[in-house]
Amino acid sequence: MHGNVGEWVWDYYGDYGTDAVTDPIGAETGTLRVYRGGGWNDFAKNMRSAYRATMAEDKWDDRIGRI
Repeated sequence: MHGNVGEWVWDYYGDYGTDAVTDPIGAETGTLRVYRGGGWNDFAKNMRSAYRATMAEDKWDDRIGRI
């Protein structure tokens, strides 16, 4: 997950709830999917699994794996 390409996760992007949970999930529907981690040309701050970014699932980028 760190250093080659970012990885898509199952979640749609959305706000997390306010209750404390161990493994939060994103919104059930949406237009943007979440990817985590950093790619080979990302900033160092993005090179961690806690980094969460979005992109439309029908798009792609050379820094992110394909769905």
